[in-house]
Amino acid sequence: FPGLKLIVFSDRDIANQRPQVEAALDGADVFFGSLLFDYDQVEWLRERVAKIPIRLVFESALELMGQTQIGTFQMAPDGKSKGPPPAVKAVLSKFSGGKEEDKMVGYLSFLKID
Repeated sequence: FPGLKLIVFSDRDIANQRPQVEAALDGADVFFGSLLFDYDQVEWLRERVAKIPIRLVFESALELMGQTQIGTFQMAPDGKSKGPPPAVKAVLSKFSGGKEEDKMVGYLSFLKID
């Protein structure tokens, strides 16, 4: 895709390459986060991702998962969210041919960073 720039960091980079992570977040249009649990990292990220218009956070601390937002959909930290919007459901459905275990394998492959 022309104009698309994808930058990938791990949780270790938040501690070891903080200026680079912060610079990437400052210019980001979309944030994908997963498997983020360290309290200090979560608090640091919460402040910085709040201004990014599209935020998808999976399998992480609840405080950070509550930052998930796509369009008018926001993850309700009080548990009142009715589930993901249709666009997110469509992406998740691409992980499998319908079997729940296939979805899990696809989702875990999506999370893996080489």
